[in-house]
Amino acid sequence: MCAALGAAALSLLCACASTSSTSRPRYQAPPTGAPAAELVGHSMVATGLPSRGSVGHVSFVDGMETSSLSGNVRVAPGVHRVGIDCFVKKPSDAGPFYFNWDVHQVAITGSFVAGQKYYVRCEATDGETARIWVADSPDAQSLPQGFNSVCTRSCPGSGY
Repeated sequence: MCAALGAAALSLLCACASTSSTSRPRYQAPPTGAPAAELVGHSMVATGLPSRGSVGHVSFVDGMETSSLSGNVRVAPGVHRVGIDCFVKKPSDAGPFYFNWDVHQVAITGSFVAGQKYYVRCEATDGETARIWVADSPDAQSLPQGFNSVCTRSCPGSGY
């Protein structure tokens, strides 16, 4: 039953994401083989619905919308403004097999280096807010040198 509920929730999330109401143009990644940095996201499609916590993904690059719930996104070398959405799972009053998602978003600006991987990080800090960042190594806990972050949606009282 849990698997069926998870599959139904995933179908609903994917359907909502694919019928976006934004009027942003679609992002086009650099052609295969061209120099690029890679943003490594946590895609719900690739990893399944998490049992707890949160999921983060790249939602836009330089104002252009990425593919629905995309996992990894390639960007040309240089300065870019990247939107990271963080879906934070919260319990629901409807029962133990139901949950709600809060969506938080930050815009991260920095100079991306060709051949470098940047890891999208999103974690629930107290069940109500999220901490969102990109890191230049899988275990880093802060933004790379020279990058900055601005909250753009569901911002808590404290900064990011």
